[in-house]
Amino acid sequence: MSLTKTNSLHARLSRELPPTPPLPALLQTLGCQRWPLTYLERCRARYGNTFTAYPLDMPPLVFLSDLDDIRAVLKASPEVLHPGAGAAVIAPLVGKSSFMLAEEEEHMSGRGAVVPA
Repeated sequence: MSLTKTNSLHARLSRELPPTPPLPALLQTLGCQRWPLTYLERCRARYGNTFTAYPLDMPPLVFLSDLDDIRAVLKASPEVLHPGAGAAVIAPLVGKSSFMLAEEEEHMSGRGAVVPA
């Protein structure tokens, strides 16, 4: 991908996604990998309950900490969100056999096991 296309994509995403720290992707990646709790807590304190990280070699990651936002994602239909399609990037965090990476019925079954009645 050319630098122009990369900058254009980043500009478009930065308008469509929640705010992000004004750090290069390398520093955001290091923050997420080396000091995840500290880095994410500082981002939340500065940018609010919803913010975006742009780590290297990954699509942008949107972090949610508002319970209503999290509930909305958890209650969303798997036909709408297609959990497995974009979730593969979190496989290192949740494991390759996580229900979060599954599609439709398998995803709903796993999700039902972790969501309170």
